[in-house]
Amino acid sequence: MKKTEVAVKAIVEKNGKVFLVQRQPDDPEQPSGWELPGGRINAGENPAEGLKREVKEETGIEVEPLTKINTRSFQRKDGVTVQMITFACVAKSEKVLLSAEHASCDWVPVEKAIKQVTPFYTKVLEEYTNIYLKK
Repeated sequence: MKKTEVAVKAIVEKNGKVFLVQRQPDDPEQPSGWELPGGRINAGENPAEGLKREVKEETGIEVEPLTKINTRSFQRKDGVTVQMITFACVAKSEKVLLSAEHASCDWVPVEKAIKQVTPFYTKVLEEYTNIYLKK
């Protein structure tokens, strides 16, 4: 039986900057890659609640999901299919307590973030920009 997992990611934007996290250099999927905070949710867990939990565990930041931006599926190198849901979020706190899972983090201007993230996240950041930041 093929395994499927659900993951959630947060676009946390403030004053035209997006909060990014950098994976560790020894990460098996994306060594040193920059990405959006978030991760796998538990079976039966509400995606928005799972996102709050994951972002808090990884970064110390409390977020409030506002709206879903998109859902994408992909297959990891180990054959697991991941259904990834990305939400636009607002930060309810800003003090960062980065977990050992990530090497670094930064608030990056959105246009720079689109170029800095691993290619998987480029499309969702472009979608977010077109929906929320174009006036």
